[in-house]
Amino acid sequence: MTPPHDLIDAWIQHPTPGFVNHPMFESLRRWMGMGDDVPEMPLEFTIAAMDQAGVKQAMTCAWCGP
Repeated sequence: MTPPHDLIDAWIQHPTPGFVNHPMFESLRRWMGMGDDVPEMPLEFTIAAMDQAGVKQAMTCAWCGP
């Protein structure tokens, strides 16, 4: 199914192990049936999710927290 217009996702986060394994995502990993040590995910994982959602462009931003 093609969306009626182009979509632009203004912020994406490719799931690196350090990001996904952060303690704040513990309940999400449990809900998704993932273990406590999620390995590196290939970039194709993110691209496939974007393709499925009809996202043609996205901006990846670096961020830093405490």
